[in-house]
Amino acid sequence: MAEMQPIETAKEIGHKALKGSKWVLISTILSKSFQFLSTIILARLLLPADFGIIAISQIIIGIVSLFQDMGMTQALIQKKEDIEESADTVFLFNIFWSLILYIAVFITAPYIGYFFESNNAVVVIRALCLSFFSQPFNIISNAFMKRGFHFRSLLNITLLPIILSGILSIILAYLGYGVWSLVLGILTGNLFSAILGWLSISWRPAFKFNMGIAKDMLNFGGAISIQNVIIWFENTFDDILVGRWLGTPLLGVYRLGFNIAIIPASQIAGPINDVVYSTFVRLQDNKAELKRFFLYIIKYISLITFPIGAFLFTAAEIFITTVLGEKWSKAVPVVKFVSIYGTIGSITFVIPTLTRAIGKHDVYYRYLIVFLFVMTPLYIYAVPYGLKAISAVHLLLAVIFLPYIFNIGMRLLNIKLSEIVSSLWVSIVISTAVGVSIHGFTMFSTSISLSQTTSLFIILSISIFLYIALLYLISRDTFLEFIRFSIIAAKGEEK
Repeated sequence: MAEMQPIETAKEIGHKALKGSKWVLISTILSKSFQFLSTIILARLLLPADFGIIAISQIIIGIVSLFQDMGMTQALIQKKEDIEESADTVFLFNIFWSLILYIAVFITAPYIGYFFESNNAVVVIRALCLSFFSQPFNIISNAFMKRGFHFRSLLNITLLPIILSGILSIILAYLGYGVWSLVLGILTGNLFSAILGWLSISWRPAFKFNMGIAKDMLNFGGAISIQNVIIWFENTFDDILVGRWLGTPLLGVYRLGFNIAIIPASQIAGPINDVVYSTFVRLQDNKAELKRFFLYIIKYISLITFPIGAFLFTAAEIFITTVLGEKWSKAVPVVKFVSIYGTIGSITFVIPTLTRAIGKHDVYYRYLIVFLFVMTPLYIYAVPYGLKAISAVHLLLAVIFLPYIFNIGMRLLNIKLSEIVSSLWVSIVISTAVGVSIHGFTMFSTSISLSQTTSLFIILSISIFLYIALLYLISRDTFLEFIRFSIIAAKGEEK
């Protein structure tokens, strides 16, 4: 009986992961759909320069947030003892640290504005960085809910602030507030999220600081923080170059196009990362179940993200000009090239999550260093040639490093290449068919002079029909399993 316990425990963990996935999926569909719709409306009401100023501010917020968290959220999730006292220490540390960081940003904001040649960015940076003070509340509430797989509670904390933020920004943009419609919407959403998170947990601070616990958690989070800084640089260096050398309006175009292109990675795969990380942590002592879960995740994520990536790549021009308008036409090459990067990223995201969960930070750290040294000169070389060139670098890097990063997961879990192919082949076939069909119809619609709106509607219809038909025809078992997975997630029953 003793030998059966780890298997039973793994099943229980898998059950919790499925139920967590259900709420993450619901949250993702609702929040990202609303966020995407509000972005489209705001793109029509505002100018690329407005989005560029926000992009500059988010560059600064991104790097400061890394130093603000210091890896403590994940350290608190992994903590197995002294949970209450650890939470108290993390909370107090972050209140003090947030104040220090805000003062630093407030003082340096004029220099940041000078670097990007945007005086308007200075006051916006100072305003948006007020969101630092909601971070201590968010860190604690998120950590407690993720520890307990309480992803249903996270649904409200995620969805409601996004809705409030989007509606407020749209109203203010319509009234002519320009970039401040985005600023006030973001700040309101962050504040509302912190309040909801605080009300969703029973823990309250005792205002006791334990230096020993703080050192232990900072040591754990330190390795993660170093990785996060490198990841931030790798994800943001292109923004810095575009904003500095191509100007704020083109940065706005680039950032909006990039966000659309990485929908497969950021808005579908990304949100379930919390579930994946929590599951990896609990399965770390059961390698067989860890491997099974890894292959399961990339299989079903790719069934969703690969066809979307194919759609974005082949229908970028008609989608951008029809939905966002001609003023965003320069974003077309960004969407085309970066969509492949986003599609690949939708399945490789599990590798760094795996290394963190099982304590193999050094393996992924080496990958990041190699990527950094290859990426940096390529971006610097490409940026003078415009958005198309720097977007093409994303595609090049994704293709070059795909074997490297997958090899990390394969070595850690003893996975064969044939097992990876077996998990992905259905998604590859379907997405290829969708892409070829869209390309063929686009050429046909041009020859008969169909309107762009009609063509986009037909392309969407063809894509959905092909997806369902091909999934059923070429892999009926996968189709039925996909349906069964959806039912299990919806009902919360054990697989």
